[in-house]
Order: sequence, then C-alpha cells, then structure tokens
Amino acid sequence: MNPTTPPPDGTPADPAGPTRIEVFPILAPLSRFMPVPVGGIVDRPHGESDSYILRHAEPPTGFTLELLYRARRPYTIYLIAHALAAPLVGRQATVLVTATTGTWRSAPLCLQVGARLPVADDAGFGIHQVRTVTLELL
Repeated sequence: MNPTTPPPDGTPADPAGPTRIEVFPILAPLSRFMPVPVGGIVDRPHGESDSYILRHAEPPTGFTLELLYRARRPYTIYLIAHALAAPLVGRQATVLVTATTGTWRSAPLCLQVGARLPVADDAGFGIHQVRTVTLELL
C-alpha cells in the first residue's frame, strides 16, 4: 500500500512508514550537483571525470549519491553519500540497484554524509547497464 493512500478502513496512513525513492542515474561531473567544490576535484590535472550521480531534490528527502563499482575483487557495487537532507541522516535504508542484467539489494544501511554504502559483490555487474536505483527508507 502506498503510504500516502489511506487504508481501506478509513484510518489515516502512517506518514512515517516505509518510503521508496527511485532515481535514474545521471552521467555527469559530481561538482555539477554540489554547492561547494568536492575535495580533490580542483587539484586534478585533467579536470573532473563523469560519474554516475543519483540526485533526488525533493524535500524533505533530498540527496546526492554517487554509484561506483570496484572492478577488482571483491567486485563491490557501492554508493558514496555526498549530500543528505537532515531528516535522512542516521536513518536506516536499503538500496536496490536495477540493471538490464539483474537486481542487487543491500543489507540495511545507516545513512551518513560521506559514508560508503555497499550494495553487493558481483563480478558480472556492468555499471553502464544500470537503469534505476531505489532508496528504501526503513
């Protein structure tokens, strides 16, 4: 049931219930989504490269995450939390990464700015095949 839809018995919906936020990755420089320069970017001799950015700008659950993949053992799919709206800091969440080749779900994670949020390990993962990432607030 959608948390904003009242249950059939007429009682109000629980606004603090689980929330699912689905975003589409954007291939762009991270600095385009950050209010101040991200550490180290201005020091790179060849400029900033594009990253897979996950941006949700709607209050009160706004965030900027970066989707990354380690191409060596243990082949980890993970996110870096670059910005989180205050109500998200410290909240528990799971992350669902959906690609053309499959779906990966994280264990429950604690959201913190600067945190590395591991999703799964998979040698067959292709970051360029990701279609959506869903943040499920617990």
